[in-house]
Amino acid sequence: MRTALSLAFAATALAASQGVHAQAGILPSFIPNLVGVGVGITPRYSGASETVVGAVPGVRYTFKGTQRFLEMYGPAGDINLIDSATWQLGPAINLRIGRSDVEDQYVSRLPDIDTTLEAGVLGSYTYTHTGDVPWRLRIGASALTNLGDQWHGLDASAFASLWVPLSPRVFLGLGGGLSWGSASFINRYYGITAEDSAASGLSAYESGSGVRQYYAWPALVMKLSGNWWGGIGGFYQRLTDKAADSPIVSQRGNRNQWTYGIGIGYVWQ
Repeated sequence: MRTALSLAFAATALAASQGVHAQAGILPSFIPNLVGVGVGITPRYSGASETVVGAVPGVRYTFKGTQRFLEMYGPAGDINLIDSATWQLGPAINLRIGRSDVEDQYVSRLPDIDTTLEAGVLGSYTYTHTGDVPWRLRIGASALTNLGDQWHGLDASAFASLWVPLSPRVFLGLGGGLSWGSASFINRYYGITAEDSAASGLSAYESGSGVRQYYAWPALVMKLSGNWWGGIGGFYQRLTDKAADSPIVSQRGNRNQWTYGIGIGYVWQ
């Protein structure tokens, strides 16, 4: 089964396997430490109309007496090295799931793509409003490069998230962003060479660098009992022309990518 995500935000981190460092900004500040698990459904690969179901753990830990933390959801994680309530900066990693065991009769004739490890940096700014109705806004960006030989250049994302309380036990999160990829990245996952075109029956396709998708997510988390929290999330990706014009997407897949997930986690201070 494909990597899904964890906890109440299973859906948003599921998208990390599609190349979005989606977990950035997911957990609100009232959840400093978490161990959880979630299940979800997501596209088999970016641009696919096929879906798969999976389940994985999620972890967040805040170092005692500081604002430094580490978090890992599904295939993606990051560490904040700055002891600040407003600024976050540190290394980030992502295990990008490859493309294999495809059911589509045309895409299955394209070469498989191996799972590969990516690493880079993530930074963000957080504003917390402490009025009668407290809320938290976080904006940031990440930039990753491949540690293997699957592609070269950068895969970068800019994101924003907002958390507001609906009651003392229920919190609503909204977020969104966009992803930019180098030509090497885009052609690795959406390109079709002349040789691959002859083998698959799909038209050849090559693209330059640029924005490849926009995305948005809602999440709802709630306190169940004691230290136990649960929730539900969704993640929507709209592939742009850099990716959507590929026959992998336009002829055999879908530029509108949906992911859903639910989960449960144990939270402590």
